[in-house]
Amino acid sequence: HERVNKNYVKIRIFSPLSTSATSIAMSRSTGKGPIKNKGPTYRSGEIDCLLELTQEKIPISGEDWEDIARQHNLRYPEKERSGDSLKRKFFSLAKTKARTGDPTIPPAIAKAKQIMRDIVEETDGSTG
Repeated sequence: HERVNKNYVKIRIFSPLSTSATSIAMSRSTGKGPIKNKGPTYRSGEIDCLLELTQEKIPISGEDWEDIARQHNLRYPEKERSGDSLKRKFFSLAKTKARTGDPTIPPAIAKAKQIMRDIVEETDGSTG
């Protein structure tokens, strides 16, 4: 096998039915199979767009997140984000803890936390 990076190993698999080899990357720590493609990363402008749309909509239901995804994908059509993907990203931002010893919170994280408080207030404390 070939080295991909320190956490993953690239393995070439030969099939008896084929003369070609297939390469897959497997997790070095778990060895449990192929690495899932996490999709394109979020750039700061895209995060700002997500937060702006979330603040305008205050999403309560899955349909609200799908509306946000439709609007988001108009601005970033090459990303093709789903409502679930945007919801997960938003919640990961809102739940980010401040770093130990660093009192500053990045503006996007602070904004996500404020929007989360607005969502909780709108839903009377339910976040589900």
